[in-house]
Amino acid sequence: MYGVNKNIVTMTIWIPKLSKHQGPAYLAIADTLEADIQSGRLAAGARLPTHRDLADALGVTVGTVTRAYGEAQRRNLISGEVGRGTFVGAQRHTAARLSRGESGSESAFARLAPLEPGLIDLSLNRAVAGLSGAQLAEALRRLSDGEDVGRLLDYAPDPGSPEHRAAAAHWLASRGLPATADQVVLTTGTQNAIATVLAELTHPNDTVLTECLTYPGVKAAARLLHVRLEGIAMDEQGLLPDALERALRTTGARVLYCIPTLQNPTTAVLSAERRAEVVALCRRYDAKIVEDNVYGFLVDRAPEPLMCAAPERTFYLDGTSKLLGGGLRVGLVLTPPGQPVPQSAGRIAAQVRAASGIVTPLTAELACRWFADGTAARLAVAQRAEAQRRQRLAHRWFDPLPFQSRPDAPMLWLPIPSPWRADDFVFQARNRGVAVTPGSVFAVGRDEPAPAVRVCLGAVSEERLSQGLAILAELVRQSPEAVPSGQ
Repeated sequence: MYGVNKNIVTMTIWIPKLSKHQGPAYLAIADTLEADIQSGRLAAGARLPTHRDLADALGVTVGTVTRAYGEAQRRNLISGEVGRGTFVGAQRHTAARLSRGESGSESAFARLAPLEPGLIDLSLNRAVAGLSGAQLAEALRRLSDGEDVGRLLDYAPDPGSPEHRAAAAHWLASRGLPATADQVVLTTGTQNAIATVLAELTHPNDTVLTECLTYPGVKAAARLLHVRLEGIAMDEQGLLPDALERALRTTGARVLYCIPTLQNPTTAVLSAERRAEVVALCRRYDAKIVEDNVYGFLVDRAPEPLMCAAPERTFYLDGTSKLLGGGLRVGLVLTPPGQPVPQSAGRIAAQVRAASGIVTPLTAELACRWFADGTAARLAVAQRAEAQRRQRLAHRWFDPLPFQSRPDAPMLWLPIPSPWRADDFVFQARNRGVAVTPGSVFAVGRDEPAPAVRVCLGAVSEERLSQGLAILAELVRQSPEAVPSGQ
């Protein structure tokens, strides 16, 4: 290694030894890179050879090195910085072990390291920054003025306090759900809700059905619980009832997890007709439904939730992260009704305690005050308007390119034209300062998904979003061969 001065990044002359590796060369390079990081041969912050230099040294094509670096970045081993090059990330070898899923990395879900300075992060769905800051300051001031604020330092009952459950039930009822307080269980975010409900409904080695592209957190929960996911074919309107029927008939699965409204990552909204078919099939095969409606507040006139049509078998999930902010993590599980008290609510509450303990009373108090005083409803309107404005901005940059979205969605699903590979596109986009998520992160099963990336629109300022979309629009219109490989 050599250096010039403290402002010049140390350059690593790294040439992997591939003679003992079998299979594709790009995987051999990525595997060797991971091994050398774990062994200490490559230190955190080391700058790696350019694509062309490494290709020349190994006698492979530049495209092979691009794929190898793309795979390494998916494993959270390296990062690219615009105008500087490709670097080994701090403690990336640990992140790689934790963030890989059955079809590749899920580093977009497992964010274990800081982002590069200046990166335009369009890889995660967040509530639009700044919309709720003033409301939070006011809520905290009012809370601190209360005489009984000290009670929030005490433990709460497992399902949440009666007052918080009642406020959550009222919020759900205002959105058209037949909710009562004794059906509600509070969790530490929707991810916790997913994991605890699946833990209640499954045993190890069971099969859970879901859309063939789905939220990565479900894949993480399935690995934790040792259950198998079976993907259901979709089209632009969501999951296909015929494919669901085949899976129910052939796999023996008796749990369906789905996102009927603003499906993540495709933004599809399941029609009322298809929802009726899904409910009828789940009744015929006696399958439970786990309905994730975390984005439902963005759609003004969405079809009726599955919970309304099949309350006896549906576990309805919602939360505050996408509405109020990711740091205010309160999840809601609406369990099937029962007499006199839903037994499933008590069992879910026990799962929550086993997994994460009680929901923090302070965050529950803040969220439920906003449910009760109309702040949450006003923020839903503001978030919806902001999503619509950002979708219009995306259309200006991407039209007439084909992509899937809705006027009220916080993201879009962007197919990547041949001969691009989605992972290579993600890598090149990151080298230009924009982070997006490849379709492989969302894929369920062994089949390679059609090349596409998810682009999230709410995490940055509108000015930064416009800059990021411009970079992506320019890149997607280029051929991979035309993209400079010097990074």
